[in-house]
Amino acid sequence: MPDTTEALSALFREKIELVDARMAELAALRAELTERVGTGCPLRAIDRGRPQAGVKEPPRGSGPGAVTDPGPRCRSAPGVR
Repeated sequence: MPDTTEALSALFREKIELVDARMAELAALRAELTERVGTGCPLRAIDRGRPQAGVKEPPRGSGPGAVTDPGPRCRSAPGVR
């Protein structure tokens, strides 16, 4: 049964790597959501500055944990911009 033991160990290593990757994605998502708490609209992406002329932004939805559909937009409450 050494083959089974080695195969099982390899499978566990792969699963641990997958769990680690997911945990990193969740940590990034948590950090993003934490930044949005207390903003006028937590569903709206945070303005991290305007791109300079001639500088191309990375495509939306790139990177770990990226959201390709920004989802609903908040309606401004009276007096909130």
